[in-house]
Amino acid sequence: MSPIDEVWAALRAENRPEPGWHLRRIHTEAPCEILAGIHQPDRVPGLIFEVDASAFPSGIRVPQSSGFRVDTSLIGHSHTGRVRIALSLAQAAYATVFSVLCSDTAGCAAAQTDERAALTSAIGRLHVWQAFMAKHGPDGLSENAVIGLMGELHILVEHVVPVLGVGDALSSWAGPRGEPNDFSFPGGYLEVKATARQAPNALTISNADQLDVARGKILLAHVRFRPSPEGLTLPGIVAKIRSWLASEAPAAIPEFASLLLAAGYVEAHQENYTLRLVPEGLQLFEVGDDFPHIRRSELRPGVLDCTYPVDLGACARWAAPPVALSSLIRPVS
Repeated sequence: MSPIDEVWAALRAENRPEPGWHLRRIHTEAPCEILAGIHQPDRVPGLIFEVDASAFPSGIRVPQSSGFRVDTSLIGHSHTGRVRIALSLAQAAYATVFSVLCSDTAGCAAAQTDERAALTSAIGRLHVWQAFMAKHGPDGLSENAVIGLMGELHILVEHVVPVLGVGDALSSWAGPRGEPNDFSFPGGYLEVKATARQAPNALTISNADQLDVARGKILLAHVRFRPSPEGLTLPGIVAKIRSWLASEAPAAIPEFASLLLAAGYVEAHQENYTLRLVPEGLQLFEVGDDFPHIRRSELRPGVLDCTYPVDLGACARWAAPPVALSSLIRPVS
């Protein structure tokens, strides 16, 4: 149980009847007031930030989500008072994720050196969580998304880190940053598709940009997994990478955590991810003009995007050797 969960549990046990927020300070070393609380009489959990009015950035955009709400209020006068930013749970279905969200956001704010930076960091983090909740909802990743993320992590650890090192490898992981392809390298783009079926016959392309070579050189990677009791789960792979980072590149741990969040992974859902997989093979395909794909320029007016399956057998003539991947990651000058 996190310190925030402990505060919420203690305040619920007190069951004080007075309406409004019942609060206790956390992160006492933080440059701004950070308080965990329960709002009565609805018993809604929340996290409160308080800063001097002068530290509240003008024009800052406050996020809202189906899972949380953010309310701002002024305590005192506009120039001499304090601003309160109240983050509260909006739907009970998001309660588990909300706890992680609050711990993460409070930690980001507490790590700053002044009130303005703390608030800016907290609001920025909430925008990341806003995107997470809009995309993934309260229940975490689907099985297909789990397999896809495991494929990306496999490529990251086994093929990208050995060539670029941890820092540049994480920088190249572009999918969680909202880019069309999973990886972006000096030599082009890498799109990773992972399957766990015995005889996969198609790869699903998620949008019109993923294989559009008008954007540059694209390599399509197919990671084949096999379900096995001896395999790793997604949480197992994440734990293994974190352990390795802790000993080899601890400074990269925060960036890795941020990328995982953007990819839809949070520890709160790890009990749902029980699928165990063993990597069984890797196929590479060089996407060319006549490769089976759709270009964005081919979409009819009014068609915003598309998702389509590509016959895996039809890709065989564009098969690329393993050196194609290393050349894409680090082109020979």
